[in-house]
Amino acid sequence: MPKTKEELLSEIQRFLDEFQERFKDKSTDPDNFLTIFDIESMWAELVDKTNVLYSDYLNKMVADIDQKALVAKKKESMQKKE
Repeated sequence: MPKTKEELLSEIQRFLDEFQERFKDKSTDPDNFLTIFDIESMWAELVDKTNVLYSDYLNKMVADIDQKALVAKKKESMQKKE
C-alpha cells in the first residue's frame, strides 16, 4: 500500500535525525573526527535515502490539487478582468 504524506514526512525526518546524530557523534570526538570524505559519504547516503521519498511526497502534493476548482477560479478571475 502506498505511503501517506505523513508517513513519508516521518520517514524523511527519521533519516535526517539519524544523519544529525551521526554527524554530532563524529564531530565531538577528537580521536574519531569527521573527514571531508566522511561528510561527503554521509551526505550522499542521506540524499540516496531521501530522494525517492521527496519525489513521492511532491507527487502526492500535486495529486491533491483540486484542478477543477482551480480552473473554475481562474476562469472566474479572468472574466472579472474583462
